[in-house]
Amino acid sequence: MKKIVLLKAFILFCGMNAAWAQDTTRNTISFTTFGGMPSSTFTNHVKGYSYGSEIEYHLTMANNQAPWVKAAHVKDMGILFSYMNMQHVSLKGLPGTQNLTGSIYTVAGSANMVW
Repeated sequence: MKKIVLLKAFILFCGMNAAWAQDTTRNTISFTTFGGMPSSTFTNHVKGYSYGSEIEYHLTMANNQAPWVKAAHVKDMGILFSYMNMQHVSLKGLPGTQNLTGSIYTVAGSANMVW
């Protein structure tokens, strides 16, 4: 029963976000910071904390008349740069796992296509 209620709330939330979406003819930049304690489903749970940030640039293609944009139905494109500091995360019960992962850097690209 709880899963059905959560699913309905999620669908409603997504619909509200779509209804209140920002202007689709402008490029946007989003910046996010995060931190906290990571979780794990393994038998040796992790302990410690991590933090980081990410920045994403969205390039709208609404006014782009290029043939490949129209053929692929590209709505917008984006590039994401992310950093996460995991130096303070270790596995519980296993000595010597502090700074096992160190820092994580990510670069990702995206293309939002609407059919």
